[in-house]
Amino acid sequence: MGNCLEKNTYTELIECIENSDINATKARSLGVIILRRLEKYYRHILELNSMEPFSELLMLRSYIEENIDNLDADVLNRYIALCNETGGAVVGEADETELLTEEEILLISEKYYEEIQEAEGECRISYEYAYCIMGALYYLINYFWLIEDSIKERLRNLLSCLFEEYLVDFSEELADLTNEDFIELTIDLLIDEING
Repeated sequence: MGNCLEKNTYTELIECIENSDINATKARSLGVIILRRLEKYYRHILELNSMEPFSELLMLRSYIEENIDNLDADVLNRYIALCNETGGAVVGEADETELLTEEEILLISEKYYEEIQEAEGECRISYEYAYCIMGALYYLINYFWLIEDSIKERLRNLLSCLFEEYLVDFSEELADLTNEDFIELTIDLLIDEING
């Protein structure tokens, strides 16, 4: 297995992946690290009263961890649909809905935006970037589902999607508030896991 330099950057992480033997088990463990790091922030969103129809997503991490080597496609599809409804329809601008009617989505969305009006701190940032956080969660679930094929390519695609697109502004604003760079700390953990 290759060893990475101590410089923990996104480029170093990609080099670690390229220079290491990463099998499906290791790739899943890397996905779990990202899921654990993201959980606090998607929980901020899903624990709101208005988001109760999507509360099933709160069980995602425990389901993944408990069934990591035998994930059920139907369960993952359900989680993906819930992410689509939450991220796309409720906090985003998607027109199509799969689980709820457009009227139900509109009511949930109105309640959501009323409920987050007075938010502060990390919760405010989570609500502000809810579309990005739920989009990242959507791609992470898909990653777990399709991990067996082209492992390194899937991992690189996931990391690119999350760390170069969806979570960049969220991480920067979180760092301004807490002095914690979400992406950098997550990269540190991923490199440690690869080198472990």
